[in-house]
Amino acid sequence: MTTQQANYQLKNILDKFAKDYQTTAEASRISFMQSAKGGDMVPAPGHIYGNDHKARFEERCKGYQAEADGVLSGIIADVRARATEAPREEAVRIVQMLQLREDLTADEVNNLLSVYGDNAQAYKAIASVAASKDVHVPPCPIDEELKALEDLQRDMAKTLTLSSAEGGHVTGSFLSFFASMNIDPILPTEK
Repeated sequence: MTTQQANYQLKNILDKFAKDYQTTAEASRISFMQSAKGGDMVPAPGHIYGNDHKARFEERCKGYQAEADGVLSGIIADVRARATEAPREEAVRIVQMLQLREDLTADEVNNLLSVYGDNAQAYKAIASVAASKDVHVPPCPIDEELKALEDLQRDMAKTLTLSSAEGGHVTGSFLSFFASMNIDPILPTEK
């Protein structure tokens, strides 16, 4: 699955979740009004009334969470595979050569990372040798990508819940904000 497809699917799951909440809330409100006695207050729209309606919605939330987890698990597995991929022999020789050197410059390290840094193990080995010689580089981009995907997976699971929906996380503005801050930077539609 491409990042563009994953982006689209996650946003689609959020939309289904929000519509489901709104439909369930209105159905529960109507049900509550039908069973109300004369003179009772009319319940406010946008909330789920009754434990039965809440329980059924919570069950569907588990489905939305599983769906989002399925989208992200495949991508996370691919990134984990890239993170553990063995480096080319040439990169191993470069790391061995760097260990023999007394000093390194930041430019040398950055040049080596631009050539061999597409492999996580080579990146971390070069960064480790560089750090031992007081040259520091940013964390491995593949590790950062993996962490961001795992954070997104956790955030999706926390958002696709009844308590999150009741907290206002089904509004169009919240979902747009969530997508622009959590989904789009991690799963860009253009690469």
